[in-house]
Amino acid sequence: MKSYIVIASIITTLFSATAQADFELGFRYYQNKEFAKAFKEFTYSASIGDKDAQKNIGVMYYRGEGVTKSPALAYAWLKLSNTPESPEKSKTFNAIAKKITPEETSQGEQEFIKLKPYTNELVNEKLAPLATEGTIISGPKILKSIAPKFPQEAISAGDVGLLDISLTVAKDGSVRDFVVLNKEPRFVQPSLKALRQHTYQPAQINGQSVNFYNHTSRYVYSINNSKLEIDKIKKSLKDQRIKADTGDAGNMLVYGLQNDLYKNYLRISDDKEVKKLEFENPNPWYHKSAIKGNATAAFILGTNQFNGLQCKQNINAGAAWLERAASQGSPDAQFVLGAYYYDGTLLPLDEEKGIYWLQKAALAGNANAAVKLARIYACSPSEAWFKPHDAQVVFNTVKDDHLDQLSYYEVKAAVAAANSDFKTALAAQNKAIELASSYKLNLPAQELALKKYQQNQTLRER
Repeated sequence: MKSYIVIASIITTLFSATAQADFELGFRYYQNKEFAKAFKEFTYSASIGDKDAQKNIGVMYYRGEGVTKSPALAYAWLKLSNTPESPEKSKTFNAIAKKITPEETSQGEQEFIKLKPYTNELVNEKLAPLATEGTIISGPKILKSIAPKFPQEAISAGDVGLLDISLTVAKDGSVRDFVVLNKEPRFVQPSLKALRQHTYQPAQINGQSVNFYNHTSRYVYSINNSKLEIDKIKKSLKDQRIKADTGDAGNMLVYGLQNDLYKNYLRISDDKEVKKLEFENPNPWYHKSAIKGNATAAFILGTNQFNGLQCKQNINAGAAWLERAASQGSPDAQFVLGAYYYDGTLLPLDEEKGIYWLQKAALAGNANAAVKLARIYACSPSEAWFKPHDAQVVFNTVKDDHLDQLSYYEVKAAVAAANSDFKTALAAQNKAIELASSYKLNLPAQELALKKYQQNQTLRER
């Protein structure tokens, strides 16, 4: 249970200090009396339907903290937070409503009508995935791909499977930050071996190459599909649909995943019975599950809307679902949000918020977040974020068998150089160059970094 320092006794009765991560940031600003920053954080959360944020905005309008004091707007936001009614929100709303004039109440009712777009029903409708596919940005395009070898032991055993690997397509075209999403032990290493040699044309925004996080590479290992397997799949989908129709968030998520995975697993089959199978678009099921508070569903839906997977690409809606998932404790969502906020590409540049989310993800055990955070602390050109000691502490939490070995050794070198250990920096950077060569990658920035370390210089660049 999280605890907070109480600023004044009135806050205990009016102000919400929830345990959600986004509120920790807003509340941190509020404690520091950085009211404008606090108001900004609460406003974003309020716009995607968070009732505690709506309540906090109402209180800040009532007190005139970070905004011009307005009893009418305080009334409107507090009424919105209490729609539908809840005992805790009613208490605050009624307490304020008794203290304002009839004229301010009348004005407040008019302001409340303007806030209708922020009601739960309309927010969830606005964030729903649209079936039409399309793109807003120029996403990464593969330039060189290597097909993984089907493991002989899997062939002998008759094993088949589908493996998803999440990754970052870096702005230099290399692939980083691997996460194996579904465990198929026999297929992990051959998939990673092939994937490390992939190169992409990076994602582009206004002609500028940018990092693209949480891109998914899918490998289908299939020999054939027997009639028995098809019958099992049909039964599995039918049974899970019945469970999903009960309204349980977890079952809705599973049903969406089944449709997504089975469709991709069977897509290469020539079996006539397979081609007759019909699958539902999983995104509406992720949406239903996310509305009910399932963080995994919110993360998947946010990712799909970011990438335009089986829906129209919608960066704003994707960011909203990622924010919800991150606030509910998803380290993967925290990493993606933090990275995009720090980079300032698909999301507005906000280094402080980016580092905040990366810290959350790293503390939760997300190794990719720890690597990125360590690099920021070791390389930032800003004195506010150049923290060599913290870089070493964070990097020490990453295991030396980290899946993204290339980034591991690059950041190990940068961290060592920031702490004036140039011997370690040179050894690590040479290892990174050796790995890039084995992956058949041409990464000029690595040679430039090596020259800096040879001259006993740190790598101070974004």
